[in-house]
Amino acid sequence: MKLADRIAAVSTKDAVKASVSYDQLRAAGGAFCWVETRPDAGGVTTVTCWRPGDGMHDVSPQGFAVSSGVHAYGGGSFAVVDGMLWCVGRDGLYRSRRNGGDLELVSRGAFGDLRACLRRSVVDGVAA
Repeated sequence: MKLADRIAAVSTKDAVKASVSYDQLRAAGGAFCWVETRPDAGGVTTVTCWRPGDGMHDVSPQGFAVSSGVHAYGGGSFAVVDGMLWCVGRDGLYRSRRNGGDLELVSRGAFGDLRACLRRSVVDGVAA
């Protein structure tokens, strides 16, 4: 069988099903984090982070779909601040204090474009 015949035997649907997608790359607390969609896990979208010395690990719980239906492109469905994951799921906005730990529903509704905003208070010239 020629190479062209083997390539033609693979459908577009099969190729897409076999492809892991990587989106929303962010730097957070000395790590790089992104949203990863895994076809072999039923298309579940998870937040994965990589840190020098620690390697790569999931920070959203297994089986939890991190996604935002606010925008068709699904942007801004997570933020990581001080080791805490904030993410959008089916029912609203969630947070977790531990990597891979249980998520707590903070607010019901539709959310998108999550961003981390770090602000320091200055009192009498001293950062708090």
